[in-house]
Amino acid sequence: MSSAGYAQKFAADVTIYHPARNSIDALVSKDLRVGRGRCQLQRYHPDRYGTPGFPPRPTGIKRPSQALLFGDRIVFSDLSTYFTGIRAAGYYNEYLTGDKHTDRDILSLHKRHQ
Repeated sequence: MSSAGYAQKFAADVTIYHPARNSIDALVSKDLRVGRGRCQLQRYHPDRYGTPGFPPRPTGIKRPSQALLFGDRIVFSDLSTYFTGIRAAGYYNEYLTGDKHTDRDILSLHKRHQ
């Protein structure tokens, strides 16, 4: 914010609500949007995020804590790999079709997902 010229201030009376994703469908939908957003950042701000391309700059597969039980680490790793693939699908979808979207198309997609 400061590099864009905005001042940051603390407001003690403000409450922010951010709903947790409570289903696999909600998580998939979010990670598709995150993948699309990464491609858009590269498309519109290549000086800061690089240029879009194959393969995208990976966001990385998360590593589970060694404190978890072995079986839980396996499940965590599998889910992390799965959602990395979902983000890649969103990225490639945006890479291949993003320039063809109009603002009206993007707005209608957003309204459908609300």
